[in-house]
Amino acid sequence: MGHAIFRRAMVAAGAVGVAAAAGSASTGETRSFIIGPIYMPSVEVDGKSCPVKPKSALQAFHDSLPPQERAKYSDPDKMRELRALMSERFGFKRGPFDDTLTRENIEDRRRASGFAPGKGAISSYPRRHLAYDLCTNPSDFPKLASGHQDYLGKVGYGINLDGKVSKDDLVGVDGEEGVDNAWYQAVGCANIARSLGDPKVGDNVIVSRQVPTLIEITGIDDEKNDDAVEVNVYAAARALDLDAVGNALAWGSFRPVSDTRYVARVKGRIVNGLLSTEPFDVNLRMQESIIDASRELRGARLQATLTPGGGIEGGFYGYQTLASLEDAYAQASTIGIDMLSCPAEIKSLRSHADGYRDPKTRRNTAISVALRFKAVPAFVVHQPTTTSKVASR
Repeated sequence: MGHAIFRRAMVAAGAVGVAAAAGSASTGETRSFIIGPIYMPSVEVDGKSCPVKPKSALQAFHDSLPPQERAKYSDPDKMRELRALMSERFGFKRGPFDDTLTRENIEDRRRASGFAPGKGAISSYPRRHLAYDLCTNPSDFPKLASGHQDYLGKVGYGINLDGKVSKDDLVGVDGEEGVDNAWYQAVGCANIARSLGDPKVGDNVIVSRQVPTLIEITGIDDEKNDDAVEVNVYAAARALDLDAVGNALAWGSFRPVSDTRYVARVKGRIVNGLLSTEPFDVNLRMQESIIDASRELRGARLQATLTPGGGIEGGFYGYQTLASLEDAYAQASTIGIDMLSCPAEIKSLRSHADGYRDPKTRRNTAISVALRFKAVPAFVVHQPTTTSKVASR
């Protein structure tokens, strides 16, 4: 069934009630989508791009032990004991599980649980609690920051965010000069970045299923060339639907969350089938079994193409705040210490940060990133208004 026939059939069946976004264009078509995979993409690396394999925190700790202890814990079967020894030696601490713990009451909970002032952060693994470890307070564990390797290659995903071309910039996978993706230059050699960032993997992994992201494009007069559309980005108020093989299910109906922190609107245009927006700030929710965080992007641009199957794919490109990046590390806590080193990666991210300088500290508070996504068609259901229409093709 063609898109136009499908749309008329839905209206005839009483599917009206999907209202146009407030403030959107009054003419033109509206198309809506729900994101399934969204991730930071990586390129294939060689010995010149990553000459040294970065050490995990557990490996760095093992290598710091005296020879006799190193030999004792070298057997892979001793990994659990090695983790326990590291926790004991560095004084890791965990408070009681507490689902009511928030950033507003964290200082009170620190005092109640015997944490030092300002120490510890909210961790979500295996449940919400206050934790003090190498991921919540990475600067306290400089010994575990050894053995890091920056990405030295010249090719990466992203776009030219600052309008400049310098010797320190990357070249895009499409040949664009001056690509800004300092995140990838900081941690692109890390195990997780290389494995989960491989498009062959990332394009097929659902991220943030519990609170997926909606994209709504209004005022489309011509989906190939249109000089004025509006793009709305929302966090969905319910979980993503999956089909029988685990992919995002198309044509589901979703309401945006009421929290305005997760609502963003921006003007855009379509040129030769490519949608591009003006710079805007957007918070992309990331909620999984062990993480409930936000990707806070500043000065972001959305670039994407409408696919023949009715979906959309492309990327968010902007400057992610270090605070939101470090919050995600803290929430995962020590779950991945045998694969990465929070002190090493966070130290590198801070040193590579290239945007939004704090006038007081003179330090950059955000780092350029590229987020690749794929989305399927969906219905965005807004609060009832006097004029309602189907808001998706």
